[in-house]
Amino acid sequence: MSILFLTLIAATSIVNPAYFDTTYEYGDAASDWYSQVSPKVLSFKVGTPLEPMVEARSETNFSSALMLQTDADEFSPKQARAHILLVTDRVEDSVQIEVHRFQSIQISFVGESLFVISRQLDEVSGIEEIYDLDKMQWLLQRSVSMVKN
Repeated sequence: MSILFLTLIAATSIVNPAYFDTTYEYGDAASDWYSQVSPKVLSFKVGTPLEPMVEARSETNFSSALMLQTDADEFSPKQARAHILLVTDRVEDSVQIEVHRFQSIQISFVGESLFVISRQLDEVSGIEEIYDLDKMQWLLQRSVSMVKN
């Protein structure tokens, strides 16, 4: 037997393929931290360290989102906050969303009216949220946790 073949046999017997199996559990475990639509104008206190503004636009630019979030170097994930302003040509009033507690956050659109917020809470969990700008309501708010089998 060649040394390469013996090495391959040894490597496959040491690494258990089940170690790499990962499943995801969905639920409401982090429902206390779901984003909230705010009836008031959102703002940060003067002097709060902030990241640069992030903008997301729908495919045809009829809807847009502007997000300001606290500086990740200055605030822990438990203290992190973001304010999102949603604007669309189909609705007179804008929507303001308050987000708290995250390690990282991404915003995007699916089509023209579905606004998506994806947050990582820690190394193994996060929150997925979808807001419908046509119906002016949340379509989905759920927790996601990674579980190794």
